[in-house]
Amino acid sequence: MNNIENVINNWLVKTIIGLNLCPFAKRPYDNNGIRTNSCSKKDEDSQIKFFLDELSFLQSTPGLSTSLVVFENGNPDFINFYNLTTLLEDLIDQLNLTDEFQLVCFHPKFIFENTHTDERVNYVNRSPYPLVHIIRSVDIQNALSSPQEGEQISFNNEKTLNSLTDAQFLQHFPSTFYS
Repeated sequence: MNNIENVINNWLVKTIIGLNLCPFAKRPYDNNGIRTNSCSKKDEDSQIKFFLDELSFLQSTPGLSTSLVVFENGNPDFINFYNLTTLLEDLIDQLNLTDEFQLVCFHPKFIFENTHTDERVNYVNRSPYPLVHIIRSVDIQNALSSPQEGEQISFNNEKTLNSLTDAQFLQHFPSTFYS
């Protein structure tokens, strides 16, 4: 595992699992069901190929629940990286895999629509490096008892982040990654 993958795994354990921002992450993590794979390529075509290779690996590895595809040289501009994520979602659709996989975008400068950059709710999807989370759709369906539960998780995450003191918040989201 390279240094960037270690940074992502530490973030996953300390922040995502530690703050329970994704209540479904602990179990697959404890069962070695989460893979982190880092792409050092800078050009979009190579990044897309890397993603497709990772998607293929995930398809051929039934015991693997999810994959975090880290683009260590991903676009530093969130909107441009989000556009890449949208393109990857379109590829999943073209491959007729939308019933099998879903993507979640993470980025150091992630911002939800209709929010301000500095609102803590944006940090739910902020990661030290740009990454795409490939998750099996069946795992989401099995984890949620209803669609409303997913919405409730979002509200709980916002409440959790807003309840942290500034010092606690900086322990999870150091400015070295998110400035």
